[in-house]
Amino acid sequence: MVDYGINLLSIIGLLALMVKVKKRAFALSGVVEGFYGPPWSHEQRLEMIKFFGRECGFNIYIYAPKDDPFHRERWMEPYPSNQIGNLSELVRTCKEFGIEFCFAISPGLSLRYSSDDDFEKLTQKVEAVRSMGVRWFGLFFDDIPEELKHDEDRKAFGSLAEAQAHLTNRLEEFLRSRDEGSRLVICPTQYYLVEPTPYLQILGEKTSPSVLIMWTGRGVCSKELTCKDADTYASSIKRKPFVWDNYPVNDYNRNRLFLGPYMGREKELPLHISGIVSNPMNEAEASKIPLLTIADYLRNPNAYDPERSWRSALRRIGGKNAYSYLKLFAEQSRSSFLQEEESTRLKALIEGALEERNWRKSIASLDSYLVKLHSLRGRLSSTLKNKKLLADIMPYLVKLELLSALGQRTVRLLFLLKTRKTEESAPLVRKLAIEVKELLAKCKEDDHQVCGEYKMRFSFEPGKPPPDKESLIVEFAEKTLSQMEGRQQV
Repeated sequence: MVDYGINLLSIIGLLALMVKVKKRAFALSGVVEGFYGPPWSHEQRLEMIKFFGRECGFNIYIYAPKDDPFHRERWMEPYPSNQIGNLSELVRTCKEFGIEFCFAISPGLSLRYSSDDDFEKLTQKVEAVRSMGVRWFGLFFDDIPEELKHDEDRKAFGSLAEAQAHLTNRLEEFLRSRDEGSRLVICPTQYYLVEPTPYLQILGEKTSPSVLIMWTGRGVCSKELTCKDADTYASSIKRKPFVWDNYPVNDYNRNRLFLGPYMGREKELPLHISGIVSNPMNEAEASKIPLLTIADYLRNPNAYDPERSWRSALRRIGGKNAYSYLKLFAEQSRSSFLQEEESTRLKALIEGALEERNWRKSIASLDSYLVKLHSLRGRLSSTLKNKKLLADIMPYLVKLELLSALGQRTVRLLFLLKTRKTEESAPLVRKLAIEVKELLAKCKEDDHQVCGEYKMRFSFEPGKPPPDKESLIVEFAEKTLSQMEGRQQV
């Protein structure tokens, strides 16, 4: 059996990476561009890499966009010359800002693990990038069938894990033969879960101990990351896990922004994992808000305050003049699997307005609050200097404007119902009811989701949003219409 002792040079290389940024809690901290759907443009990547270095203090960027065909479906084909040029520029920019560029490839859909021809194609792909000065590589086996596909592989290996360990070790040996400082990261097929499985145990036992193995936590998107869970997973893979954290990624729900702060990660995690990379949203600029909170946690978990960090991030990304408006908008678009609560002020006002007693103050406050929400599109258009962020959030500002208009009409209708003035104001009631119903229909035609508590659902079908809880304002309008219809029947 081959002895896969950890190479001294690899240890030195990792230690060097750790001291690039002073007082770093995690050896590795950064971003994996690993989402499905529209990838970031080359210009966006360059801008984000600079942001990672200047603003976040990250030290690794993993290039792994699922919808880059040459990363996944056409992995064995060489990159076109223009894309090679772009990759080279990304590598240079990463070096300039103290970030390791990790090139990942995801061949698991079609690769034959036992094939020398396929291995040669894999090494040719890797070598083209290694020649740019890249030393970190990713071999990703995520989101593929959990069984061997090809007859020759089933004959050569006893399991998928054994085949993947074989390929991983072979690729690491190839990389080390070219550069002793090369590092390899793999994303296993069972990249989440906690308890031991035969797959994870075989993969951990047979994979070189110097290879990093990724993990997303108890689920694909994990509400919490605990030291206990990390240790349990580590016992299977025979090393500390390298966390791929699926926040704030929104590829599974493309009609929602996740702008809330990072939370649910234990302070002692640096002692139990080898690092964390965040998988961001398709919307690059909007991702900066939660990424800044992630950076604060990764820099110093013990001092991390999610709300304070979040407010700071909004100021830094939005600027002083737009801060109050951006914060008000983000409060309607901050819920996620990390925290399901959304629009807490709006929710309290709606609940107060619907009460049988002491509703007058709440209904007046609700109307005032809805006026503020309705003005956000115009306010942010005039005060937000970050026009890239404005473009990212504009579809949601449009939806919020529509929802708040619905809310204002509903407040007027509810007031008439509560003051028992329906008989003398019947024409106005009918007019408002028609307007509410028309606005309800328009709101439901627009799939963008704001002001609604998040419920975890996965959906990859365009135009078919997951069945999240309806917007609080939509629910408010429907309840008010129901009250009106009930009174008419009486």
